[in-house]
Amino acid sequence: MLDAGPKDLYKKRYNVAVSRARNQLWVVHSLDVDRHLKGGDLRRRLIEHARDPQALLREMEVQGSRVDSPFEKQVMQRLVAAGYRVRSQWQVGAYRIDLVVEGLHRKLAIECDGEKWHTLEQLQDDLERQAILERLGWIFIRIRGSLFFRDPDAAIAPVFAKLDHLDIEALGPVSQGESIADSPLVEQARRKAEALRAAWLTEKTLAAEIDTSFEAKIASPVPSEKAPKPIAKSQDAVQQSQAASANALSIELGDSAAFTFADEPTEENWVTIVAGESNPKLGLVNKETPIARVLLGAPVGAELLAHLPEGPRKIKVLTIQKHRPAFGAEAGNEEGMETISR
Repeated sequence: MLDAGPKDLYKKRYNVAVSRARNQLWVVHSLDVDRHLKGGDLRRRLIEHARDPQALLREMEVQGSRVDSPFEKQVMQRLVAAGYRVRSQWQVGAYRIDLVVEGLHRKLAIECDGEKWHTLEQLQDDLERQAILERLGWIFIRIRGSLFFRDPDAAIAPVFAKLDHLDIEALGPVSQGESIADSPLVEQARRKAEALRAAWLTEKTLAAEIDTSFEAKIASPVPSEKAPKPIAKSQDAVQQSQAASANALSIELGDSAAFTFADEPTEENWVTIVAGESNPKLGLVNKETPIARVLLGAPVGAELLAHLPEGPRKIKVLTIQKHRPAFGAEAGNEEGMETISR
């Protein structure tokens, strides 16, 4: 996990980088936040903030409306601003806790003393209530209002120290904002990134296949007496050229293809057919899978019937992206990739 670092070094670097934005901030990443990053990771907090910039203010407004005093509200705001997930007036049976900081596996109860509901006359009742809740497994820390209003940083420092000691992560507020995943610009960037990654993986797969084939030819060379005659060679070259021309317009191993299902005509699906293992997250499908068998050899515009595990479905080929280096070289494409579509 990337935390704040020594003397908040990493946190300061992130703050400097993010605060340079004048109008908009775009965060481009290849991380799956839920799988790759722990709660409280600086990168996770930045990505989640970019996804829902208003989440922090919304969380402060929602939780601030539930607190019993301005003192509790100020403590809550400092905790939320530090990235912690805070719940105010947490109900436990017949009791309520002023503030609760939630982590993935543990919680910290915070009591704000010295205001309307925590007078000296009520102190004995508060301590008895705390003792009961501690027997149930709750961990408490208390903040005195008199100290907080004199020196807020000093008063809240023990709270942050306790959170660190308990390994309670700064999970941030629960995001409820509108997703920008459907933005045309985001979709365009995502498609380009997926195409580049698929092309890279395909190139690796094809390179491995070529190396294996080359080694096999060296191990078992063709005897000279079995070499084809010059005329037969010419005929083979013509046939291979015709086949290559046909394949250039249809889906081959290593190509990416876009298609739609007849029952979902507006939902475009992309797959790359490879000889290696399938990877649904990257859009890679093995050549022996049902969808790959149907697509191989199909041209753009073909309407096919695929017998999939969920049942037969009609599909239509929309676009073909050629990734083979040989095809790119013939076509004069410097990137070794060409798109064929209607």
